[in-house]
Amino acid sequence: MTPEDEQLMAYVDGELDPMARSQFERALAADPALVRRVAAQRELRSRLASSLDPQLAEPVPERLLQVARTAPAGKAPVVTLSAWRARDRAQPQAARPWGWLYLDFVLFAALTGWALATAVKRCETAPPGGRGGAHGAPPPPPPRFGPQRAAALRALDSGLHDFILQNGINRFS
Repeated sequence: MTPEDEQLMAYVDGELDPMARSQFERALAADPALVRRVAAQRELRSRLASSLDPQLAEPVPERLLQVARTAPAGKAPVVTLSAWRARDRAQPQAARPWGWLYLDFVLFAALTGWALATAVKRCETAPPGGRGGAHGAPPPPPPRFGPQRAAALRALDSGLHDFILQNGINRFS
């Protein structure tokens, strides 16, 4: 018998009925790992008690008492953790609402890679010395970032802009 966490906590808290308690103690005598789990649970219980006892000694606020007094009587459904886990495993997983975020990220990464590759290719095939002016006019002033970086930024900007216009993309979230 391998007791579940709920049963272990109930044992440590002294909440097991006599029959369940004797079964648990038999399992405890046979399993040293269970003994360590019980010791850890008792240590946790004592640490929590020492830190929370001052709050437990405070009086309950009147507004909470009023709500408790006016609450409808009846039994609330109690579900064990193992039953909850079994129910959770039996239900199909819902689609993640943020799944589109992954698709957007992959698309952004692919476009960025394509734009950078295009920019590098343009920089490698650019004529030496830049474009120069028409009819012997002086060449334009050098960009602030240097010719390769400026070309890469222009290609990235135009490539992404063209792709967005061609594919009708209107959201990036």
